[in-house]
Amino acid sequence: MALSALPRVPMIWTESILRRLLKPADPIDIPEWCSANFEVDKSSPIQGKYDATVGPWINEVLREFKRPEVEHIFVKAGLQTAKTQAGIMALSWSIIEDPGPALWYHNDAQQLKEVVADRMFDSWERSPIIARILPPKHAGRSVKSCRFPSSSVSFISAESKANLTGRPARYVFGDEIKDWPRGAWPTVKKRISAWSGLGKTFGFSTPQDEGDDVDQSFLEGQQAHLHVTCPHCERDQELNWEKNIEWDKHKTAEGEWDFKLLEPTIRIECAHCKAVLARCADAAEEMMQRYTLLRSFKWVAYNPAAPASKRSYTWSSLVNPRVPLRILVQEFLSAKAMAKLGYFQALKDFHNQRLSKSWTGLEHDDATLPNIVDYNTADKWPEGAAKIITVDYQNLGVAPTLCWQWSRKGEARFIAFHMLDGFAAVAQLAQSLHVPRENIFVDMRFHREDVLTECQRYGWRAMIGEGDKWSYTSRKASQIGDTPKNPLGTGYYLSLGHLDDVDWLAPPAAPFEVIASEIKAQ
Repeated sequence: MALSALPRVPMIWTESILRRLLKPADPIDIPEWCSANFEVDKSSPIQGKYDATVGPWINEVLREFKRPEVEHIFVKAGLQTAKTQAGIMALSWSIIEDPGPALWYHNDAQQLKEVVADRMFDSWERSPIIARILPPKHAGRSVKSCRFPSSSVSFISAESKANLTGRPARYVFGDEIKDWPRGAWPTVKKRISAWSGLGKTFGFSTPQDEGDDVDQSFLEGQQAHLHVTCPHCERDQELNWEKNIEWDKHKTAEGEWDFKLLEPTIRIECAHCKAVLARCADAAEEMMQRYTLLRSFKWVAYNPAAPASKRSYTWSSLVNPRVPLRILVQEFLSAKAMAKLGYFQALKDFHNQRLSKSWTGLEHDDATLPNIVDYNTADKWPEGAAKIITVDYQNLGVAPTLCWQWSRKGEARFIAFHMLDGFAAVAQLAQSLHVPRENIFVDMRFHREDVLTECQRYGWRAMIGEGDKWSYTSRKASQIGDTPKNPLGTGYYLSLGHLDDVDWLAPPAAPFEVIASEIKAQ
């Protein structure tokens, strides 16, 4: 073929690509590059170019992204701690300094559009080094993709399995992976395989449950925790809610928290010498004291034997001085108050979203229940008539198991919550709590045959439903193929501990008469 027959390529694009291909490696690290070139978006409380001193905990993560030996980075972090911002900055650096096709995933399509339009594009339009090669809207740029002269970025929803596999990419970013379908992140990470050691994945999310993709991805890396040094005793420690955060126990005559008196006493104390490291009495002073404390921070690897190609980091909302301690304490005390009434979801959210801890299900096991309820669950309840155990059987044989005791008046009392390993463990718990087999209900929504087989074996009840109609099998041993009878209201089913609902531990609302015909008083 004659050279004249080849398609013509615009010279400006050809020169741009050649310049980038022949350009030597950038000598400065990503945080320094961002300080010189990257403008934060309009949602940031501090406008202008990125200031590496405002969120110093993300700087090491960005440096790792540039290192050739690092292929996978994962961040498990609390809300409002710049984890998504770190991903945007790493992507921005790659577009200019080390380009290649990139994929940015988010589970929620609407939130993905907001991140792309309101944060990414806004920052790129404000940053001259990117703005000069940023394509105009509707001509190479949309909320689905953005095509640069020497690279492209696709913005994809992780909700669909079809989006998880396909063309290879050099860079893969995953935002809020806790909301993704289980197994989606490990699948998406494989899309860099064709890049033979040049590809990188960067995932970031608040955690959710122990053993999920967020938890596993963090455990695969070196598990770096942020430690600070007490200026008084010079001992290192990770900022810990239980060990470092204190306040005076001011309450009203009615026994409610008196926040007017309580808030000025909130403080960060050294876990070792108990010296006060920061106080909440004055907002500006608190922020200054917490930034001063951060000057001493360092990363401590809890899994130093991890492969050099896999890096993982975690930090809580406590690291961000711009998240006031009073807000965190208010959220915590409110969640504790709800937990005393049986609503544990707010406490779980605080544990996940603020403390950056994966939920094990054991946080409110028997050992910690005295902090949640104002009675000893082992004591006999004079009004107690029937104990009920409910099981939400899940993947890998994990069985979140809940026990309530009912009175004849329709009152209920929380007895126990355990994360159990399989049906045999449920049977052992039922025996220890003296719960008859006909009072044990197992959700069969996702594992119907397994649940029905075990319910037939143990004489338990299989339960299923949708919307406000829930039903369970008869007292007789369940048979595979049985059609459950006796519809129940959703309030009653929520009381049985369906963990997929917000009020998964709500006190039973249905009157005792609803189940009296099927469950005999003990």
